[in-house]
Amino acid sequence: MNSAPTNYKAARRDPHAVGTDSGKSTRGEVSLSSPDAMACLRRIAWLLFFTALTALGGVRPNSLQPPQQLIASYNDEQSATLRWEAVPGARLYRFQISEQRDFTTIRTDALLLPSKSWIRATIAGLEPGKMYWWRVQAIGNSGESAWSLPVRLSTNGEMVGVPVERLPADRSVLAFCSVLRFSWRACDGATSYRLQLSPSPTFDRQVIERESVEPYAEVVELVGGRGYYWRVQARRGSESGQWSPVQQFTLLSLANIADAAPSVKESQRLRLLKSDDPVPVELVPNPVADVLTVRTPPLHEGGSITLFDVVGRQMLRMPVAGVEQAQIPVGQLPAGSYTIVITTSQYQWVGTVEVLR
Repeated sequence: MNSAPTNYKAARRDPHAVGTDSGKSTRGEVSLSSPDAMACLRRIAWLLFFTALTALGGVRPNSLQPPQQLIASYNDEQSATLRWEAVPGARLYRFQISEQRDFTTIRTDALLLPSKSWIRATIAGLEPGKMYWWRVQAIGNSGESAWSLPVRLSTNGEMVGVPVERLPADRSVLAFCSVLRFSWRACDGATSYRLQLSPSPTFDRQVIERESVEPYAEVVELVGGRGYYWRVQARRGSESGQWSPVQQFTLLSLANIADAAPSVKESQRLRLLKSDDPVPVELVPNPVADVLTVRTPPLHEGGSITLFDVVGRQMLRMPVAGVEQAQIPVGQLPAGSYTIVITTSQYQWVGTVEVLR
């Protein structure tokens, strides 16, 4: 048990786990005639296991941290792959599946050997359209952890949605940086996301691709002075949702950043934003770390929001039109003070934003 392959199938303790010797179909039918008999066998097995563990060194409950990052990937309408992060010191993992959130009755109760990073178990025989809950416990020489928080498991067959609130916004102009983050709102039921970037709007050449289990991804291969197109899709196991609408952005080259200094046309009014300024412009939060929300009166066609650093270099520009609220991604900018310029067809408002790290 000191070393094991990366992926494991569920132990043969449970008739619903893939790799069992029940001799039945993937719907989880079992040869034993009584569910009570199976429950009795499980209790006897656990009693023998913990008796042996106590004899070797004693059991001290809650000496390990409960498993984290529980993720379910749906293979089809009747099977799913469960995975979670490894717990330091764990020698075994126990996972349970129930139709009740409080686990009043247990459908699946199985043991798994450990691996170095992520633990996996494939479950078959799920009923399409039915709701389940699953949880995991770590077991080590010093005892067992508390159960993880229960996670919902549902093979409803519905297509996963399209990510929204995608940043950077369409037609953004960004300062060149070594790492650029792309983010979106998490989709219900999604287990992972697929991001694509390309200099072509048809994604037929030089495609950069990322897979992520989080609603964001970071890319380092981009080149300054070029324009890119990007899109993202949500996935649930082997099922992929529709691609999001294609968005475009431009990375400024290091050579022309210094030339992009702010200017105010003589025909425009210049007004500084202060705490007592009655103009309805709001910057939230300020200071900011990741995403700055700018609330203004509706900006007409041709409106834009631009950020400049302390030496006047344009670090970010985002066109906005017909909106009263815009979200500006600043996670790639270094910490410091920035001048924000909100341009409309009649005015140019100037204020200050503090970026924290």
